[in-house]
Amino acid sequence: MTIIFQRIALLILPALFTFFIFRSLFLWRYWERFETFSSGELMQSFLHGIRFDFGAIGLTLSILGLVLFWLKGRVLVFFYFLCSLIWGLFFLISVADLIQYEFSNQRLLFDLLTLKDQLARTSFLVWESYKFVSFITLLCLLGGIYAYTACGKWIARLDLPIHWFKRICANVVYLVVFVILGRGGLQTKPLTVQNALTHGYTLGHLTLNPAFITLRLVLFSHIKTYDYVPPDIAQANVRSLLNTQETHHYPQNDLPFYRKRTASQNPWLSIDTNTNIVLIVWESFGAFLTRLNPDADPNIVPNFNRLSRQGLLFDQFFANGVRSMEGLTALLSSLPAYDDFTFIMSPFQQNPVSTLPRILKKNGYSTTFIHGAYPDSFGIHSYAKSTGFDTVLSRDDFENYQDKFDGRWGIWDQYLFDRTLQEANSQQQPFFITAFTLSSHIPYNLPDERFRQFDQPWLNTHHYTDWSLGQFFAKASTQPWYQNTLFIVVADHTKHAESYHADAWIPLWMFKPDGSLPNQSHHQVGGQVDLLPTLLDLLNLEEFSSSTGKSLFAASEGFAMYDASDNTWFRAEKAYTFSENKLLGIYNWKTDPNFEHPLPQDALTAKEVLSYLSWRQVGHNALITNKIMPLFQD
Repeated sequence: MTIIFQRIALLILPALFTFFIFRSLFLWRYWERFETFSSGELMQSFLHGIRFDFGAIGLTLSILGLVLFWLKGRVLVFFYFLCSLIWGLFFLISVADLIQYEFSNQRLLFDLLTLKDQLARTSFLVWESYKFVSFITLLCLLGGIYAYTACGKWIARLDLPIHWFKRICANVVYLVVFVILGRGGLQTKPLTVQNALTHGYTLGHLTLNPAFITLRLVLFSHIKTYDYVPPDIAQANVRSLLNTQETHHYPQNDLPFYRKRTASQNPWLSIDTNTNIVLIVWESFGAFLTRLNPDADPNIVPNFNRLSRQGLLFDQFFANGVRSMEGLTALLSSLPAYDDFTFIMSPFQQNPVSTLPRILKKNGYSTTFIHGAYPDSFGIHSYAKSTGFDTVLSRDDFENYQDKFDGRWGIWDQYLFDRTLQEANSQQQPFFITAFTLSSHIPYNLPDERFRQFDQPWLNTHHYTDWSLGQFFAKASTQPWYQNTLFIVVADHTKHAESYHADAWIPLWMFKPDGSLPNQSHHQVGGQVDLLPTLLDLLNLEEFSSSTGKSLFAASEGFAMYDASDNTWFRAEKAYTFSENKLLGIYNWKTDPNFEHPLPQDALTAKEVLSYLSWRQVGHNALITNKIMPLFQD
């Protein structure tokens, strides 16, 4: 029996040790997020994390380990070598998680699955940006595989002199134990990510390990319809939430969002239908960097702060997700991110959906999408094409792009803005141009040392993009099309935020130089999915759309959903946090931006929970069942 335990111990102890080390490193690396918790709470999170560690081990070895009691000699050594590769993969996933958490504020979820086609480029980027860490990681990985295999050789020299019947019994016991470990215990439902969040987000992130999440997704995740609310009630709640019954016509009841705008939701405000539109999507730009945050350093983005004193500045606007692909989908297709898939990387991208470029092209606009990254960076290039843009330009379309290349992702932002200006000058009016910046993306390179004004590299890159924005407006203001152009600046998502509220909070600024938009702040709560219906309202276009949002000028109260490792539903001054369909807490995001002081449930709580579940369910189910728009509708 001693030999049996030795064989099993070599299977699981290295993995447990790896998970413990990385949980400790995670705590150390992000200590500023945990320093307010007591030692008892931290210890409880560590102990709770062991359950998830055993869960990952059980999911991996419940079947694979059944051969353990039948192998010997070199075959057993080879088996341990294969196991060392599995633990090596977990090691690499843990390293990636330790790095990416700084930027996403979530443990590594399905990125490795949805970005599988980008792993080569992403690995190169990590190597270039974190050479020392990459070298140490590689050294530890190779050393660990060697040491693990050496231990396997030592154990393989010890034969297992037991009868075949006892081996079968050992297999049965082993299988039962490891299946229990894999499902996290004997409870009715298997262990899920939601189980880690019982003590809040921050401690929950300490409890989780990325290997468990990845395995759960690989082995069990499948996209299915939600059934939180009876369908008829859910659809009625969504129509009420959008408040479009009097201003829109719904031609088909089985298409819950498909509607035609028949009347304005903002009779007090409109602009000429033939107005040019320039939409600038600023990479990783949080509102906490701007004058909307009284504590922000005004020198970080001085041009945006100056320019945004003209026109409409939306001060309660939120991102839909944590990645560029989610932000662009919400802005251009008015589709939110969902927990189980990302639209751009999913098969549902084939389903017909309404998009801004298609609607505007139907109304006589020439449409162009410009980004400086390599042609199909994270699916963005092909997504832009699928939305109906006439022209999609990427890094390779810039003249002498090698001289304008940042050496990592693509073209410096100043050249992106220059190309935007060039396209505007050459296109037939009215035009719709979307320019997506990238210089403020990791690894935060700069074209010139004069922009290195701050200690944090990421602040310097925002300072550089802001300078480029200022140069763009200075040049654009001399062009004949300037006065008749609506300029929109918005972020795809945030990074480096210091609170849960700031994680989701992004700026939205609209400016038309002829003064047709008032110079004021707009206080309606809204999100990225609201941009499409808002522009239809502004331009007074009576068009069909499948938008999941509502006009930011609607008289009724707005809403926004932020999808991260958990979901946050913003309504007025309250933030409702959810894990799947479970309400975790209610917070006043204005006075408690880090969501530390839960509010008691009140008479409105049940209504808001129902609104959130209905909106999420109806949109998700309509997308995966192809009920967003009529088939073949362009």
